[in-house]
Amino acid sequence: MPADVRTARPEDAGTIAELKVDVQRIHTDAHPWRFKPPAPHTFTEKDAQDLLSNPGYFAFLAFDEGAPNGYLVAELSTALRRRDSSHMN
Repeated sequence: MPADVRTARPEDAGTIAELKVDVQRIHTDAHPWRFKPPAPHTFTEKDAQDLLSNPGYFAFLAFDEGAPNGYLVAELSTALRRRDSSHMN
């Protein structure tokens, strides 16, 4: 069954921070020489709130049968923003 995906909202900050711990653990288990294990302050709810309130970022949250199971966070690059506005006065 496909996941339900929606734009992340400010109230999702805690969920994203929790999922980030899982992602960090997966990376550490697969490549321990490259990634640090998750720690209590690796990516806090406040970090997620700051990111979600930053207009230079966007995020999506995925759900499987109503339970959050993934996220995507992306940063808009300066080059992309310039390109998007280059046709405007």
